[in-house]
Amino acid sequence: MELRPTTLLVFGNPNAGTPLMQASQTTAIDLPQKMLVYEDEDRRTNVVYNSPAYLAARHDITGQDERLDTIDSVLEALAGGDVNRSKADPSALLDGGNGVVTAAGGESVDATADRIQSTLQSADGISIVATVDHAANADSVGMELRPTTAVLFGNPKLGTPLMQASQTAGIDLPQKLLVYEDDSGAVRVGYNDPQYVAERHGITGQNERLATIENALRSIAIGQ
Repeated sequence: MELRPTTLLVFGNPNAGTPLMQASQTTAIDLPQKMLVYEDEDRRTNVVYNSPAYLAARHDITGQDERLDTIDSVLEALAGGDVNRSKADPSALLDGGNGVVTAAGGESVDATADRIQSTLQSADGISIVATVDHAANADSVGMELRPTTAVLFGNPKLGTPLMQASQTAGIDLPQKLLVYEDDSGAVRVGYNDPQYVAERHGITGQNERLATIENALRSIAIGQ
């Protein structure tokens, strides 16, 4: 397949990200931070990132305004140049949902994450990009976070056509499965609803592929 130059940079700062996950654990599906650098059809180079305001709205983060402003300033400086901010309201997507699908996990976060990684490693065409232990990262800076692990993985045959349809979809790829222990002690597995991603990036004509991705994500999440 062909795709114009498109590179995703993934980076994090536990001092900045941990309090956001403490405020709303599903924020971990959008962390570490990402910057997408791509060449558009007019051969212009663009830098895209998720604004902290988007994260706050999507995950209902409250009481973190000062930290969010700091993160916003850092991201804007890294991006460089003039920054155009989307006026889209993420809460309007999928009838007001935040686009995170969750399912019951296993007995522990570690066991569930291990099971997911084993499934991915045995699947054709899928590669694990990274596994991020957010709780361990929090501990490294003297903070506490319930067990929270993100597994990033991709299948270029499925993801490339989405980026061909809308290059900004690369900010939400590769796919992620978030395994976490919620405030009741239950283990949950979360992932981005492919329809949410499609609506967010204006992707059309990909319903069959989106359904395939959704079925695969659900199957891996619940272990079937």
